[in-house]
Amino acid sequence: KGRHWKDPDTKLLLDIVEECLPRGQQEWLTLSTKYNLRRAAWMAERDEEQIRNKFKALRNKRKPTGDPSCPPKIRRAKQLMYQIEKRCSVMTMDDSGSDEEDEV
Repeated sequence: KGRHWKDPDTKLLLDIVEECLPRGQQEWLTLSTKYNLRRAAWMAERDEEQIRNKFKALRNKRKPTGDPSCPPKIRRAKQLMYQIEKRCSVMTMDDSGSDEEDEV
């Protein structure tokens, strides 16, 4: 199995997620290609599933009980997920508007 994620790996992942705001499998494949092209030579190559699972783990992580602060990478993943969801809802609204134009 692949090597563990280190802070630079995670930062690169979040940087590219922020650029792409991926919604579907094809966009995650594109994101994984970008990740592997930009990664440092010492960083492990990652496939689409590893990248997607790491992002999912970050965004679903709960802050530690009794600790009011949330680690920056967790906070950033949650903010990016919000942006992805927002992008999806805008796309859905845009799609429904195009159907009405076709009926006219």
